Amino acid sequence: MTEGFDFIIVGGGPSGCVIAARLAKSPARPSVLLLEAGGPNEDAAHLTGTERYEAEFREGSPLNWAYMTEPQVRGQKIDYSRGKGLGGSTAINFCGWVVGSSEDYDEWARLVGDDSFGWKNVRRCLQRIENFHDDVPVGFRERIAPSSEDHGVGGAVDLSYQKEWLPTTDDVFRAAEEVGLGINPDVNNGSPIGMGIGTACIYKGTRKIIFKQGVAVGVKVTSGPRFRARKEVIISGGAINSPQLLLLSGLGPEQELRKHGIPRVLDLPQIGRNLQDHCFSTAGIVIEKGSATTPPLQQSPSPMGWFQLPAVLSMRDMLRFFQAPTWKRKTVRHASWPQDSSDKAIWEAFSSNLRSSWHMAGTVTMGHNAQEACVDSSFNVIGMQNLRVADMSVCPLLPNNHTQSTAYIIGEIAAEKIVAEHGLNQVRAVL
Repeated sequence: MTEGFDFIIVGGGPSGCVIAARLAKSPARPSVLLLEAGGPNEDAAHLTGTERYEAEFREGSPLNWAYMTEPQVRGQKIDYSRGKGLGGSTAINFCGWVVGSSEDYDEWARLVGDDSFGWKNVRRCLQRIENFHDDVPVGFRERIAPSSEDHGVGGAVDLSYQKEWLPTTDDVFRAAEEVGLGINPDVNNGSPIGMGIGTACIYKGTRKIIFKQGVAVGVKVTSGPRFRARKEVIISGGAINSPQLLLLSGLGPEQELRKHGIPRVLDLPQIGRNLQDHCFSTAGIVIEKGSATTPPLQQSPSPMGWFQLPAVLSMRDMLRFFQAPTWKRKTVRHASWPQDSSDKAIWEAFSSNLRSSWHMAGTVTMGHNAQEACVDSSFNVIGMQNLRVADMSVCPLLPNNHTQSTAYIIGEIAAEKIVAEHGLNQVRAVL
């Protein structure tokens, strides 16, 4: 028997969970089904970033889809881990919370012609999401001084600086000042340029969409059950799994569907394309061991900086930072440095140590028509009825941040649009 719900949401990551919660709690109280391939991940919520890392990369981890890329620039395959289970990749990330630049969101709004994605509205969404705890240690107040008006209180996501900071944190800021890099007292106020420190989110089966004449009517789970959607199906599987599900369901580039023997429902040439990610490369220093220590498995926030530079210059600037007097006095040896200071040597070191930050986006991109995009600014799949995609895959550009905050923002904006379109803020009396 096919069970029916008003809304079916496929994917229990931050976007999907926000949408499910907002719809279910709206005054109209629609029935909402949230489908997730993994388990409840109840233990993951209580793990530190270090413990999550160990759990995520353990062989056969139930938390991780354990994807790998195709061979890249130097022939290397790159780890493309994705979270599996309730919470999605937030169950395996390192708990960092950085919202990014106001300019990124204003550009998103300009690209899609919808002010919902502009910084003014994004900031309003963040005020509703966040539960900010201003617990910067007293000794760092001179450099790190967030303003309470830039952060939300009372939301579902606890954000904290934590009481214990790494012993070398002060050295990071001192070195940045020595080489002329600015200090940013709050990287989460919409203006992240400079060396600062972000908050942490810590305080104290396969499916297929069912279509009928161009309308999404439900979801079929390969283990057997079918679920009927009376109003909409919303896909929130993330930048890897959402395009995968759409392609398996017959939506995507016609040639690609034909190659894999998948019956075409709709030719949407941009599905699965436009992948964007934050890549990084490694170089560092080994310093003398000091007397101060951090308790084992203690979660500490990480100093971080944003600077507008091309890749080679960016790495050159990082090497300059590591040669600041503060570090030179303590350096034992260099780790993964280029052979010399030439652009060629720097690019060789950069590209051979390339890694992913696991910030994938853009594979079901938002825009105006099917030739350039997959969904419109209301998250509707172009050319289909009653089908939306709402997760990091819809980003027309990749924000300069830790993208879990953007995933929450997407969930909030999508939920608002769905609630408004279906009149879910109204309670109709039954006579």
